[in-house]
Amino acid sequence: MRILVLFFWGIFITGIIGLASLLPAYFLSKTKYRSVTEEHQSLTKILELKEKNDNLASLLKELEEETTVLGNKTSILLPTDIFQKIIGKKSNAISLGAFTYQIVPDKKDPNKKSLVVSGIAQTRESLVAFVDKLRGDSVFSRVDLPVSNLAKSSKINFSLTLEGSF
Repeated sequence: MRILVLFFWGIFITGIIGLASLLPAYFLSKTKYRSVTEEHQSLTKILELKEKNDNLASLLKELEEETTVLGNKTSILLPTDIFQKIIGKKSNAISLGAFTYQIVPDKKDPNKKSLVVSGIAQTRESLVAFVDKLRGDSVFSRVDLPVSNLAKSSKINFSLTLEGSF
């Protein structure tokens, strides 16, 4: 019976030693499992983002193709850009009152637009200088100032027409 008790004690101690020697391997495998799971999740997120990015890139490409079909997007200026150009060319002697913006149907130039600018000029010279500055800008293909606007020498109510592909 003693031998049987010693035998079971030996098996028990061997089992504890074996279990103790397997614990580091268990913890190491558990840690590796966690890191692999986290890496898998991050790669899955990256793949999802890449798919979204590819979808956005294809959508952007389609939009660019559609805009090139509709016309040359780089040559068209917004009305606010044109207004800023005009305002930037005026002097303190010119007071702008109104802008009338319209599309002029033209088979030769489908982007042709017309802009009527009206206001008050303090002197004839300041009005002529303002019109010359506008004529010097390549955006405007035509700047028309009626001669009747130059009849007075001061406090001139004027109305000029600008045309171009803007």
